[in-house]
Amino acid sequence: MANYTSNQYYNIESKQGIVQLQLNYCLFLESKTYEYRDELLSLLDDLSNDKEVNVLIITNDHPDFSLEKYKQLWNSFFEGGDLKDNVLRAFRIFDQLVIRLYSLKKVVISMITGPLNSMLFNFNLISDVRVVTNEFYLDNNNEMMVNVPKGAIMYDHFKVANINPVKLLFLSDKVFYQEFLSNNLVDKVFTQEEIADRVYALAERFVKINYAEIEAAKMAKSIDNLEEFEQSLQKENAFLLACIREKLNPGSQKIHRFH
Repeated sequence: MANYTSNQYYNIESKQGIVQLQLNYCLFLESKTYEYRDELLSLLDDLSNDKEVNVLIITNDHPDFSLEKYKQLWNSFFEGGDLKDNVLRAFRIFDQLVIRLYSLKKVVISMITGPLNSMLFNFNLISDVRVVTNEFYLDNNNEMMVNVPKGAIMYDHFKVANINPVKLLFLSDKVFYQEFLSNNLVDKVFTQEEIADRVYALAERFVKINYAEIEAAKMAKSIDNLEEFEQSLQKENAFLLACIREKLNPGSQKIHRFH
């Protein structure tokens, strides 16, 4: 297995066919994102070609990440004149990572160790197995549209759950893990103290399974037309940007839902 290099937005740990990517999700919002995005995309390409890697664990357990820091960066988008460019940059990076992870011929496990907003949680829908701590919740504070549901298009594409998004995002200030577990959006729940060991044990199990068996099981999650999926993500970007602009300046946008 190759040696993988960390940077200020992600740490890499690897052992016996398992790579853990500790991701600072603020990478989506940083002004220098393209530089670090390119490094991350290159890393995923290298992982894809590494025959000794069987499992990728993605986690928000990064020392520099918190939802509060993410909110502060998001709010800064509204202070200058580059709102459109900033928002679309964040959305497009989201799309690129989702497509790259979907194409990865590895088992992808998501390990969430703290609160997220809807966009960051939706990013984890690309994973094959989603694991959270019992301290996880979805924060529904939507000041400055920080809880914009980017990635919600994947609920339909992957048929992960039958949920009412209005109920999920607006009927309570926080949505706790029980709701996600009952709607098949989360697969396992562990305590903060045990989650790292339990997820690693799950990964070890997958290392022992021939990936052809995994790929056969992924058939139910497969996308018939990857290009169409990418186009749906792009349409979602334009639609959500219009919603953000309408909230800031009521009556300024004609918002048309899309399919």
